[in-house]
Amino acid sequence: MIDRNLKTKDEILCFLKDEKKREQAELFFLFAREENLKESFKITAKYYSFSFFPQNSPRALFKMDLSGRELRIKAQLFFIDGHREHLNSLSRGLKDMIRKTPPCTRCSMQCKQGVSFLMDDESYFTCINEGHYFKDMDIEECKELIGLLKAENDFIALMKGERSK
Repeated sequence: MIDRNLKTKDEILCFLKDEKKREQAELFFLFAREENLKESFKITAKYYSFSFFPQNSPRALFKMDLSGRELRIKAQLFFIDGHREHLNSLSRGLKDMIRKTPPCTRCSMQCKQGVSFLMDDESYFTCINEGHYFKDMDIEECKELIGLLKAENDFIALMKGERSK
């Protein structure tokens, strides 16, 4: 059950009953701070929901949902095919979570397109609105996912001319 009186990250992190999930959430908060991502926060019926945005971008890089028992990450990997080497080196568990992303069916009038990419020489065309959901990860998988998010954020910054190669 969500306590609507909790307002700060520290209060919400203390609400996470699982110390492992708390440590994982702290890793994602640290990554967001190091990358200077903008943050927005809201409380939904089931989650404390944090969205993290690259500078000068209207699209979230990732969203982190926390409840008393659950930590899940929704990664918006628009340029995932540009990180093929990184993608291919991910653990089997993370790859399986990526494979579970539904295929693009042009689900709404606002849908511009899905995202196509190769992973382990298999072709995918996934729904960008659904995003890639990651949960029940161990600490090493969290670090791998952060590496993939960093590659995505670097690519976005490079496209905007904010970073050099």
